[in-house]
Amino acid sequence: MIACFVLFLTNCSPSVIYQSRDWGDPDFLGFVTAIDPGSIEVYPSKIVVESHADKVVSRIIVQVKRNTLVFIQDDSKEIPASIKDIKNKDRVWIWFTGPQKKGFPGKATAEKILIIRIE
Repeated sequence: MIACFVLFLTNCSPSVIYQSRDWGDPDFLGFVTAIDPGSIEVYPSKIVVESHADKVVSRIIVQVKRNTLVFIQDDSKEIPASIKDIKNKDRVWIWFTGPQKKGFPGKATAEKILIIRIE
């Protein structure tokens, strides 16, 4: 209720409020190896992300829900984006909504995804 009132008073979208939050370090850094766009209205989309740090492969299946924040890094700014903007081989930083389910591959739900494109 308070959040809605703040949105009304500030005329800000939820993404602006979340963007100003101190996110800290991402929970997972890697690159996209597969995308299942699904139907965001019916069920979550999924992306597979891998990291090859220290010659150890980590793979995680990430659910992207309707309320997941997706941004593209542009210099020092984060530009709002969507699941449709995520491409294979994109480098991404991901913050999870809760703990990662262990196993191989791991599973988690994304609260925020930041796409890092190096040109």
